[in-house]
Amino acid sequence: HKKMNIKDKQFEAFLDNLPNSLQDSIEGAIDFLKPNIDVIDEDFLKMLNETNPEFYETMKKGMLELEKQPKQDIKIKFINREFKDFEFLNTQEADIIVWEGNYITDTDILINTSKIVIVDGNLTCNNLIVNDAYLFVNGNVNCTVLFGASGNDKMTQITQDINAKSIVENGHYTFVDGGIYAEEIIMIHNEIKSNKEVKANQIFESNVESKNKLTIEIVDNNGFFDEGKFISLITSNQDYKLLK
Repeated sequence: HKKMNIKDKQFEAFLDNLPNSLQDSIEGAIDFLKPNIDVIDEDFLKMLNETNPEFYETMKKGMLELEKQPKQDIKIKFINREFKDFEFLNTQEADIIVWEGNYITDTDILINTSKIVIVDGNLTCNNLIVNDAYLFVNGNVNCTVLFGASGNDKMTQITQDINAKSIVENGHYTFVDGGIYAEEIIMIHNEIKSNKEVKANQIFESNVESKNKLTIEIVDNNGFFDEGKFISLITSNQDYKLLK
């Protein structure tokens, strides 16, 4: 992990034991959240100087400014079952939260902290909402709804299977190494992909002509997906369908 500006030996050892695909994604997420200016490619800078000297000067100036800033260490928090009332919202001032072992609750989980959350085990809950954050699960996910929204720059990755009533994204990459098993899958601005198989009763993709349509309860006056209405519906405890 030479490229990451992380000097946490416990975390490095933890990363080494994860599947390679998860390691790569986590390292990419860390670089995105905390860019490390030490790893900018020298060849790239040289080429930039030859092809676009003006932009090169601007970039060099910016890098020098960054170098003057005090280096920010990435704060990592390992949490286990002793934290019975732990909520992922409660980030404990950490950039990366690692939950050691299975996480099981019958309530909703909301992760909306621009942080990286890693569950090293199975994750079971009611509604799982990942808003402007990264979620990595080294195991299976069982939930009623998995929803991701992050302006298309963050992701959820699961190394095994997901079983859910509904899997929905509104600008959030969702990748599953195992199988995806759901009643409904809704893709608004990005992809929900499996390395193995996708089995769903109904699938909606906003950029593909489909016989499945969004129900009136989750669209705005113009017929487009309404995130606020959707969240209200899935957290209302009433029976619902998202597709018709």
